[in-house]
Amino acid sequence: MAVLDTVLRPRLRREVLRVGRRAGYGAMDVAVPALLILVASLFELASWALLVPLADSVSDRSLEALLQSPWLSWSTGILELAGAGTSQGAVAILTIGVVIAARTVALWIRVVRRIFVLRRSVRQIRALQVATLRRILGFGRQWFAANGPGGVQHQLQWAGTSIHLLRAAQNAVSDVVGILIKLGVMVALSIPLSVSMAIALPVIKLMMTRMTGRIGRVAAEEARVEPAIRDRLHDLLGSMPLVKAVGREDESATEYEGLQQSLDTLTVRRGTLSSVRWPLEELLVLLTVFAVQVVLILSDPDFQLGDLAVLAAFLLLVQQTLPHLQGLTNFATQVAEAAPKVFAVADFWSDSGKFMPPAGSRAFVGLDTAIELRGLTFGYSPGFPVLTDVSTRLDVGTHVAVVGETGSGKSTFAHLIARFHDIEPGRILVDGVDLRDLEAGSYAQKVALVAQESWILHRSLRENLLFGVDDHPTDEELLELLAEVGLELPGADADAEHEVLERPLGDRGAQLSGGQRQRIALIRALLRRPDVLILDEATSALDSRVERRVLDMVEARFRGRLLVTIAHRLSTIRSADRILVFSAGRLVESGGWDELLAREGEFARLHRAQFGPRIEADVGT
Repeated sequence: MAVLDTVLRPRLRREVLRVGRRAGYGAMDVAVPALLILVASLFELASWALLVPLADSVSDRSLEALLQSPWLSWSTGILELAGAGTSQGAVAILTIGVVIAARTVALWIRVVRRIFVLRRSVRQIRALQVATLRRILGFGRQWFAANGPGGVQHQLQWAGTSIHLLRAAQNAVSDVVGILIKLGVMVALSIPLSVSMAIALPVIKLMMTRMTGRIGRVAAEEARVEPAIRDRLHDLLGSMPLVKAVGREDESATEYEGLQQSLDTLTVRRGTLSSVRWPLEELLVLLTVFAVQVVLILSDPDFQLGDLAVLAAFLLLVQQTLPHLQGLTNFATQVAEAAPKVFAVADFWSDSGKFMPPAGSRAFVGLDTAIELRGLTFGYSPGFPVLTDVSTRLDVGTHVAVVGETGSGKSTFAHLIARFHDIEPGRILVDGVDLRDLEAGSYAQKVALVAQESWILHRSLRENLLFGVDDHPTDEELLELLAEVGLELPGADADAEHEVLERPLGDRGAQLSGGQRQRIALIRALLRRPDVLILDEATSALDSRVERRVLDMVEARFRGRLLVTIAHRLSTIRSADRILVFSAGRLVESGGWDELLAREGEFARLHRAQFGPRIEADVGT
């Protein structure tokens, strides 16, 4: 975590840790890798520390320095027991053996650490992606209206970025420890060379900071463009009937190519900067060491060829230190590239702009008396109300119809009852209890809304019918409902009627007519056995004969419960117990069919527009 404190920007560090905790990242994920890094580093120190006495022995042409080293002093007795004495060959073999053994242990400990980290990371990333998806699914409909599904899907894949950064920080810690160990050995080998390295590295890092900033800016632009391209592609593929109807296949492909080309340009720029950064940094380090060594050689009249052993050992350490430096460089680059993605995922966990309806903890078990609306005013944008000061009561056991001109607020009225949006100002009371105090899931189970645009999943007919249904009916019950609404799919074999339930319906029900999609959505709602059923132009795609048959079936099944019907065709709501008439977002009239006609108000005007100037009580029967 210390690396995060020193490397990451405060806001980024805060968001990374916050998101990491949601994935279950905790003390074990820090302590176990840190312990393994420490143990591996000790063995690594044992192997590299032998370079100092080895270089001294080569310079002095004597084994004395090696045999007096604390890392090999214990070996004299072993060599004598083995009968090898302290010959040069025996000491050389032992030295190489100790180096290999220490390095082997260190490497395997690091392998264990990587496996531990990998397994934990995979589980945590999956948990974080699922938690983020749950969070997104809880956003209000206004948020989804402003954010395309393609971009959201792409950003959801970034959920694991914080976990990757936390793991990268652990690797950075390992790199820091490795650098410190090797710097310690470098100091023991040559103080002048070590001083040059200590001075050169910060200067080189400072030079690279500007390049890291450029990489971060390009990555931020990529993070903006990628979801936009995914949105455009999703929109294009989801609108193929329109594309083909207007003959825009080539133009659409060309537009997509242009967007993808802009992303490719950014990807190449970022990749080029990242590729150039590390070789440039390594070259500067090696040139610095070489320059210092040249100065030492030229300024030392007593320079011996044996001193090259120190230089060789130092260069070997530098070569082994460079991967650690590269790891830190990659970490800085990864931070710059990941920051926009971390902030995008972190925004999912902010309540601002998500339009989430407030929910309480009180379970909703069923509607007993009525739903009452008091002073309800609502708008999708501030200052532009769709509904204004609406107050009414919807009693259980009644069929309430809602009518009005297009844009008068009918669908919004239904969406507020179904709790798709927050209700502020105003109140909705369900059996006298404020809707905000009810648990969202239990309320949704008891209220079903069937809209004019019926959503069909790219799955089988059975899966579409049972989506959201807890108590799964038998095949016979499903087939009976299909028959009641007169739904027959083309090509269905009467001798294999059960197989029709397994028939795939295509993307968004592409293989179905509008009327078939509406009837499937209606059956899905009926199977949930809700206490409140809202039909928002749910039969508009049906012909009059089938529509009357379906509505009669729904009314028969919903006796004793609350049925709300929104309709443009007044003939479909002739049997309603009560009619609510909306105009310009206000509830202007309420009453029965005959009563409203007699008032010669807004309802009578709508009636004349559909049926002509003659007003009769029995119109539509």
